Amino acid sequence: MNYDVQEIAVACHNTMRRMDAVANNISNAGTPGFKQEYLSFLEDAAQGGTATANGRAEMESVQIDFRPGMINRTGNIFDLALNGEGFFSIQTVNGVAYTRKGDFTLDRDGFLITQTGDKVLGEGGPLQINGQVVNFENDGSVVVDGISLGRLNIVGFKNMRGLKRGNGGYFQTEERAARIDAPAVKQAYLELSNVNVIREMVNMIDIQRTVESYQRVMQTISDEDKQSTGRVGKLV
Repeated sequence: MNYDVQEIAVACHNTMRRMDAVANNISNAGTPGFKQEYLSFLEDAAQGGTATANGRAEMESVQIDFRPGMINRTGNIFDLALNGEGFFSIQTVNGVAYTRKGDFTLDRDGFLITQTGDKVLGEGGPLQINGQVVNFENDGSVVVDGISLGRLNIVGFKNMRGLKRGNGGYFQTEERAARIDAPAVKQAYLELSNVNVIREMVNMIDIQRTVESYQRVMQTISDEDKQSTGRVGKLV
């Protein structure tokens, strides 16, 4: 069988990119609300990408698994989990972002914020909480000392593929967000990541074996090239 070094190199590079994705999944197995992702590569002659020897291109496609993780009780009144569809809306310096990572806290001014300091949005804007008894109702309503402050701005999207992963557990998109009228908010709970660590470890082992096989083939080709060059030299 004839092998093309460039095609093998591209395949090895793509396999290593898959390894990066698996390693990232495993490293975030303990991150609240994290969604695992997978890489696939589609051959496309019309668009740019990683060139192969046949003149076509390998297009990298990131697929995020948005299935929910398990819900775990923490006892922290500012930990919030969505037991169903939807995302919390977060005000960032780059605009509104969305997350399932509900380990919130309060800043010195009483605003509900993420662990990175971004403000959590209610339906009327950032939520400022000043009081003693804070309750987040199942429908997302925020009640402080018996007084309603409004509701968390919990939204969903028709096209989930339009969501792109950002930093800090955020997702960003140009898709139009639609308010979820009947969310299922659980106070003092966190959604765990949906990473299956055992499966990802198996994937990592399989990928490592594939990389090693590519490396052996490339070494074989290199050895054969050296032998061919030596034979040509003797003939000359």
